[in-house]
Amino acid sequence: MKARLKFTKTGPIRFVGHLDFMRTLQKLFRRAGIPVAYSEGFSPHQNFSIAAPLPVGTTSEGDYLDMQLTHAFDKGELASLLAKANQAAPPGVRFLTARILEEGETAGMAAVAASSYVVELQDSLVDAGILQAFMDQEQILVLKINKKGKSKEQDLRPGILAFDLEDGKLHMTLATGSVFNIKPETVLSLLLEFAGTPAGQDVHYRVHRTELYRQADGKLVPL
Repeated sequence: MKARLKFTKTGPIRFVGHLDFMRTLQKLFRRAGIPVAYSEGFSPHQNFSIAAPLPVGTTSEGDYLDMQLTHAFDKGELASLLAKANQAAPPGVRFLTARILEEGETAGMAAVAASSYVVELQDSLVDAGILQAFMDQEQILVLKINKKGKSKEQDLRPGILAFDLEDGKLHMTLATGSVFNIKPETVLSLLLEFAGTPAGQDVHYRVHRTELYRQADGKLVPL
């Protein structure tokens, strides 16, 4: 049976890289007695995966992992597993929800289509007028360099699905996934350049992910 767990990653643990964070989760599940199935082969490992790994330093209240369990559970038993996981979790990690995946349901890593973020700037470098003018552009181009060192311009505008300024914070929803993947730091950099912020100016900001989405009937819904 497969389950999908939603969890947070806040506080100092945001500075732990993806591989070390995966090891932290493995130890957590063992301590909590969560019956995670193991992969087959020469070097078996716990069979779970994170839908969209966070960059170091980014916090989240909307991350997900898919987990293969050794046997079937009902909703009540799954809620009990969630409570056990929270008891064993380190500071900053909290499991919010768990649901049983339907047979044949697409894995989180493949299903994720968009992410929403809140970006908090220490200085008021952008106002609503600048943001509107930025979004009114027909194209928002960024130079991409591939593994072979070749450069190519990419238009990010179709992948910036929502972008607003509320209470001095930037709220953005961006395309996420293997086909079109936009980082909030890239959008912020382009916005500040558009706003005329000097290239060498130190800009202090924090990025917080609020949700991951998949497509369902032509709409974005939480993963």
